[in-house]
Amino acid sequence: MRARSNLALDYGLNSRYKQAQDLQSRTFRLQSEASYGVSNPDVLISWSGLARIVRLRGYFTEARDVGEDAYDYGREKLGSEYYWTLRTGIDLSIALRRMENTHEDSYALAREVHDRCIRLFEWGHPDTLAAAISLSNVLRTLSRVDAALDLAVRVSETYPSIYGADHPYNYGVTGNLALLHRVTGDAATACELNKQALAGFDARLGRDHHYSLTVATNLASDLSELGDIATAGELGEDTWERLRQLLDDDHPLTLGCAANLALDRRAMGDESGSAELYDRSRRFYADTLGTGHPDAKAVAEGRRLDFDFDPPPL
Repeated sequence: MRARSNLALDYGLNSRYKQAQDLQSRTFRLQSEASYGVSNPDVLISWSGLARIVRLRGYFTEARDVGEDAYDYGREKLGSEYYWTLRTGIDLSIALRRMENTHEDSYALAREVHDRCIRLFEWGHPDTLAAAISLSNVLRTLSRVDAALDLAVRVSETYPSIYGADHPYNYGVTGNLALLHRVTGDAATACELNKQALAGFDARLGRDHHYSLTVATNLASDLSELGDIATAGELGEDTWERLRQLLDDDHPLTLGCAANLALDRRAMGDESGSAELYDRSRRFYADTLGTGHPDAKAVAEGRRLDFDFDPPPL
């Protein structure tokens, strides 16, 4: 069962989310029903992994529900300061950040877990850095971008010494930093950082990976803001088609990329192509996240969507 749980994690790290969820669901059921040979940490690891993979598939409400149950179990059985309880809290905060009307709850939990990690571990501990990334991302979501940028800079300065400069997580952190530079008005720096991150992901993971395509989506937004609409549109078209194959048409990242591409098509004079893609995105949002979700509202208002990175525990 532990081997199955580890394999499910590996599927997830390789963007094979359906296989990861199928295997993790079966593993969790077996572990939670076992009468011997399975520890409380085993159950929590499997439960937390299930919540994470559900979130990565874009099912945010279900991820919150599963994550809340897992977090309650961790606090009851292992204590609030057990390291897998803290990891489960980080994942729950991320799920809350992806939902409608729960950003303040996400911030409160992210701050609580971050403060505990700072107290229990040194700054350079991987779990502390993961908690800091989660906190930085929710600060940006709440428009506290200066605080988010300060924290992201500190994380980006530390990460290479922990995982190595060529680790995929380091490129993900670079992508987060790039996003914050753009939303604080420095699209040129954002573009350069995202180009570096995408080149690193391409070399380590290939383009057809969730992480690579997240950065590619944001890079297209950088290029668009800098006035290079043609290159932004070309990158957006390629990224959207890859996302449709990797994550399906209704995944939140696919929808966001499509909505951004609709704006670039319009800027290039393709009104019919823009309208078709815009209407398609609106329908998918109504059927999945709902029209009240922040992403759906941004699309309705003609704003671009941004996407960030959170490192799964290793």
